[in-house]
Amino acid sequence: MSDKAFFTQVEQNIEIMISEGKLKDAYEKCKGYLSEYPDEDVFIDLMRKIEDRVEEKNNKLIKGKIDEVKPLWAKNDYVGILNKLKPLLEIGPNNTKLKGLIQKAQEEYRDEVEQLQKNFKEQNEEKLNKLLKNDEKGLLEELFAMEKNSPGNKQVLEMTKRYRDILIKMKIDGKEDLIYSEKFEDIAHFISQLKRIDKDSKRINDLEGGLRLRQHGTQVEEKDEYIYKSYTHLDTLMRLGKYDKATRVAEELLAVDKSNKKLLEIKKKAERKVNIKSREDAINSIEENLPALKKDYKADKTQFIKI
Repeated sequence: MSDKAFFTQVEQNIEIMISEGKLKDAYEKCKGYLSEYPDEDVFIDLMRKIEDRVEEKNNKLIKGKIDEVKPLWAKNDYVGILNKLKPLLEIGPNNTKLKGLIQKAQEEYRDEVEQLQKNFKEQNEEKLNKLLKNDEKGLLEELFAMEKNSPGNKQVLEMTKRYRDILIKMKIDGKEDLIYSEKFEDIAHFISQLKRIDKDSKRINDLEGGLRLRQHGTQVEEKDEYIYKSYTHLDTLMRLGKYDKATRVAEELLAVDKSNKKLLEIKKKAERKVNIKSREDAINSIEENLPALKKDYKADKTQFIKI
């Protein structure tokens, strides 16, 4: 068989496969022959013909699906429309009508969702605002129910978080006299009650942090005032020569402020004075008792030990 007769026979066989709808098999045959005979344009022409036939077939399928979803547009069932049309992009990625309808469905769906969210927000805010004014317990129960019924819903979580914060702010604003007082235990109790509303509230954390700072500042002020007043008492004890008592007072103060250099100096000075006074008292005692000791020695030398 001549080459021309061979290629003619092959072309006819492939044409038959195309007419029978065996487009994929026919296309694979063309690819195989073209790799073996790259200079034969007949196989390129056949492949283009198959591609056109496939596109025609796909467009027909796409048109059928587009007609099929027409009733869904009237029902505003954009999810159903997208579920049926989007998979068709695999066979018709360049089909302008298909892409246009998918885009339209997506936009309509987005607008519908935004409107639903807006309605949800307005309806719930109206209800929550009424509860906020008149029924704190009812408000907290409603917020809990919303979270339970819509777990993980970002819009719901943002709303419940916001209303908890509004309630906390209202309670704090109503307790300004307490918060700016020095009734630290009462303030701490108030904060513990607020945490029942929202234990992760930034507003509560800030309030608690401020309380700790104020407590620390008050403690520092009280300590400084206590030590300042004690200096006067220490000075009096030193001037009166009550060094032993001054030493004990200095030790008590150092237990409060261990690094106070002035107190350390006073304590050392008082201790030195105590030691000096002890030696002076011992010498004075010996001097006072010396005449009597001499008399006793003369009377009975055996009672004394010589060193």
